[in-house]
Amino acid sequence: MHLARAFDAVGYRVYALHSRPLNSYQGIRAARLAALPASVRKWRADLRETPELDALIDEARPALWIHHVGSTVNYTSMDFDWLGALDVTARPLGHLYARLQTMGAKVIVTGSTMEYGPANAADRAAAPCRPETPYGLSKLAETLAARQLALRYGVPTRVARVYIPFGRWDSPTKLVPQVVEALKEGRPIDLSEGLQKRDFIGVADIC
Repeated sequence: MHLARAFDAVGYRVYALHSRPLNSYQGIRAARLAALPASVRKWRADLRETPELDALIDEARPALWIHHVGSTVNYTSMDFDWLGALDVTARPLGHLYARLQTMGAKVIVTGSTMEYGPANAADRAAAPCRPETPYGLSKLAETLAARQLALRYGVPTRVARVYIPFGRWDSPTKLVPQVVEALKEGRPIDLSEGLQKRDFIGVADIC
């Protein structure tokens, strides 16, 4: 939502994809959709269905495709369905890249810091990826598939492994909103011992 607003603000024609009927979204997701400018075109499509994907590409003729597709149900669990996630995130990429090649488009894929796995030092872009969770494995498979297809079709592609964004319209279940609300209400909050190190980045800076 923040990206759509940012691109719209500088004059781009933006298509915002959603997979379900708009009236089925609730809570913070509904608030994000409501915050989109009227000039942003909301487009419902299942990217696994090539006729729906083709209809979108024929209409939008994108110069830039941001592949911010995710399957995040139970994503912190070791029982996460990583193969099911690939069906949503990676399987559409083959047809997508073949179509985008004909338009000279570029691609940004949003990966995950969970592709790297735990480490005792700051992650580097070229560091080996050894994900320890099924979700991290699914995201790594997606970004590797994008890399292979980028080379095959000559479509310029970048992967953004974003570290814990925060800002307005954030999910109330995330760390920063939970701490802020606890401080505002003057109540304690259960946290870990705080020995781990994490990078946080404001969502406006990402945009």
